[in-house]
Amino acid sequence: MDPQDRQAVIDDEHLKLLSLGYLVSGGFTAVFSLFGLFYAGMGLFMLAVTMTQKSSSAPPVAVALLFGTMGLLFLAIFIVVTLCKFRVASCLKQRRGRTFCLIVAGLTAIAFPYGTMLSVFTFLVLCRPSVVQQFNAPSAPTASVGPSV
Repeated sequence: MDPQDRQAVIDDEHLKLLSLGYLVSGGFTAVFSLFGLFYAGMGLFMLAVTMTQKSSSAPPVAVALLFGTMGLLFLAIFIVVTLCKFRVASCLKQRRGRTFCLIVAGLTAIAFPYGTMLSVFTFLVLCRPSVVQQFNAPSAPTASVGPSV
């Protein structure tokens, strides 16, 4: 096997592993985003308690709204991050969107330690000249439906 074919096999395997890593990371992020629902529910519960009890021991409405708003914001942000990670997994399989993959890898580095390792490996693999060529190569032509002229 010549060195170029060997490098192509290594690159393909590394891209498959990165794709799997982003699928797993996206799954964990999706599960973690459910904590936002917990806080939103807690805010709704505090709001219900505040509305039914007019005593001084009830939490203020502002606190209930803060919990609910922050929980929904937390949920929305993490759902977007989850969708981005799933999209990166798809892009890595299709060898498209290298810049998008690098941007999401940079954002994933915040999630220490797993996200940081995934980001470092993503940068190492996607910056190889052989992988850059795969991402820059034109995609395979699709078969046309109509008659060719």
